[in-house]
Amino acid sequence: MGTDKKLRAALALIKKHGYRKAVKKRELSNIYFRLSYLFGFYSTKVSKPMTKRKITLAVARSKMLDAVLDKFFKGKKRAAFDDNEDKKWTSDYLIKDIRTNGQFKRYKLVERHINRFWNTETTKIVFDPNYFPKK
Repeated sequence: MGTDKKLRAALALIKKHGYRKAVKKRELSNIYFRLSYLFGFYSTKVSKPMTKRKITLAVARSKMLDAVLDKFFKGKKRAAFDDNEDKKWTSDYLIKDIRTNGQFKRYKLVERHINRFWNTETTKIVFDPNYFPKK
């Protein structure tokens, strides 16, 4: 019993001085690798001029994404990606190329995973043969 009190006191003292338990970084989910593959695959099918948004929309509209979603999402979460209700846009948006809530959710999923390592610059460097970055 005396040990428990000492342990609690020691932990309280450690917290008081600002020390915290080390947080382990979560490993990348396999969904990231699958979405990266789809991003690369559909980059060859998008018309020029190639933009990250065009590629992401192509992936979001693809049938291959369904297999990835089936593997990683179940039940209500999976059903949200197939929602066919019209997307409500405010007057602030000029480009309304995403029609349904499910398509928007797919787009945001792909965009979130791709944006971790791909930005517009890297997309142009990798996929556009006529692009030369500024030095």
